[in-house]
Amino acid sequence: MTAHVKLAGQWSTVDQIYARVGGSWKEVAEGYVKISGSWEQFFASGVPLVVDYLVIAGGGGGGTTFAGGGGGGGYRTSAGTSGANSSAETALTLAVSTNYTVTVGAGGAGSTSTANKGISGNNSVFSSITSTGGGGGGSSNNRAALTGGSGGGGSRDGAGGSGTANQGLGGGTSADLQAGSGGGGAGQAGGTSAGPATGNNLRTGGAGGNGISSSITGTAITRAGGGGGGAGGNTTATTGGTGGTGGGGTGGRNDSPTPTAGQVNTGGGGGGGAGFINDQPGAAGGSGVVIIKYPDSYAISVGAGLTSSTATSGGYSVTTFTAGSDDVSFGIPFTVDFLVIAGGGGGAEGGGGAGGYRTSAGTSGGGASAESSLNLVTGNSYTVTVGAGGSSGFTGTDAQKGSDSVFSTITSTGGGRGGRLAGTSAGSGGSGGGGGGSGASSPGAAGTTGQGYAGGNNNTNTTNYPTGGGGGAGAVGQTAPNSTTSGSGGVGVSSSITGTAVFRAGGGGGGIGNNQTAGTGGNGGGGNGTNVNGGTATAGTVNTGGGGGGFPDQGGTGGNGGAGVVIIKYPNTIIATIGGGLTSSTTTSGGFKITTFTSGTDTISFS
Repeated sequence: MTAHVKLAGQWSTVDQIYARVGGSWKEVAEGYVKISGSWEQFFASGVPLVVDYLVIAGGGGGGTTFAGGGGGGGYRTSAGTSGANSSAETALTLAVSTNYTVTVGAGGAGSTSTANKGISGNNSVFSSITSTGGGGGGSSNNRAALTGGSGGGGSRDGAGGSGTANQGLGGGTSADLQAGSGGGGAGQAGGTSAGPATGNNLRTGGAGGNGISSSITGTAITRAGGGGGGAGGNTTATTGGTGGTGGGGTGGRNDSPTPTAGQVNTGGGGGGGAGFINDQPGAAGGSGVVIIKYPDSYAISVGAGLTSSTATSGGYSVTTFTAGSDDVSFGIPFTVDFLVIAGGGGGAEGGGGAGGYRTSAGTSGGGASAESSLNLVTGNSYTVTVGAGGSSGFTGTDAQKGSDSVFSTITSTGGGRGGRLAGTSAGSGGSGGGGGGSGASSPGAAGTTGQGYAGGNNNTNTTNYPTGGGGGAGAVGQTAPNSTTSGSGGVGVSSSITGTAVFRAGGGGGGIGNNQTAGTGGNGGGGNGTNVNGGTATAGTVNTGGGGGGFPDQGGTGGNGGAGVVIIKYPNTIIATIGGGLTSSTTTSGGFKITTFTSGTDTISFS
């Protein structure tokens, strides 16, 4: 990212900023400027990519029967209080065009056997920050709980698991043989189970420890609470432990109700099972979450293995990851205008259709309005393909459709082939091919909406076999007007994306026999048809996507379609790196670079 200053009416790049201090000039890295009455900070080389984070691991699962609740997932943040009520950690300073790992830890499964503890939650990761999964709760025949981000609660007389420093607190140690303790939370230790003074009534599972509130998203939300312990006994007065605030699940009671799972994307621990007549399995911990906050002057690219959403407010973007594992990277967003023209269709008897014409810098093909510019990001790669023109038809052989051209998400469709009497009909495409010579009706083919127009129809005269012109980006191909004249190709569309107005994507003119009047190519590179029996028509002009001209029904060779072109316009502060499979040239004008691709296929990236 660079700064700009207006010099002689044009914006120019500023590489460095200096201020005079104590009689000498000093370079300024950052400072303040007054805007609308308020002092705003500026940076000479762009806002640093400093990222705040909240990384919460998956919660632990609860144990089985008289069981402890699962511990909350480890809780680490630079935006407020961290787990175990520790101070905020330091925000991360990252680099653009660099991959950073994000993993959202799944919650641990609840135990299904009295011999097995609940399963600990999975770790969550952002870059160098790893939060530890919550510990699983103890079960009636495996009573001590597991350690974790926050520790699980013990079963019966079992010890609670310890938490991880600066991530969470320990689970409760059980004080009753028919009740489990609560799992620890990020902000509070798990509660101890309670039993009656005599008999086996009025048992209470330990409460899960509370989590910690964060406002990193702009709304205060508590997460990473511990799961409540399960309580058994022969009375309905028995009570399962409540889940800790922040997504902790509730412990079970007797044989019913069953424990509840930790809340999804809070890292809450699962509730412990109770049981009296029957063993009661524990509940699963809730999945974790990763939330990052960064200046909105940067854009994020998220790998397909992650589920995420992004909101922007107050000069910052906040991206929340709710599942998966993959890489993310950051870049500078910028806007690109484009003109993407596909290869023109080959001429047979009818003229070839022009290649599809799509642009954000003026009128698109088929009479469509300009499309939206593309918002791209530095550091990412984008595909560029320049479509070849379709090969011509000749006596006994059909012409071919042009090839598509591509830039990023924009694809223009190759022009349709011209029709042929003894072969196939005209082909559809970006613009459609013209109808071939025939004693019967031979219509032109359709164009593609937003890219080009249809080809023209033939005339049914059986002496000269007049044919239709290929469609152009700016008009339909002409239908053969009479028995001695073939249709001309449809006109193309003019673009000034390079700074000079140029017509491109004209349709090919139709061929005719016996030295009658052949169709001319449409303005924009369309090839002329030929009127010479056995003659050769004109090819579409290279890098216009013009359609090839047609030949007479009496025999001859059509013109090849012209190759397409891809032209992009972007700020001159951006540097393009172009793959070796592309042929291109770049000019600079008025604060912009214009890169023209004339052949090949490969990727382009920006920095």
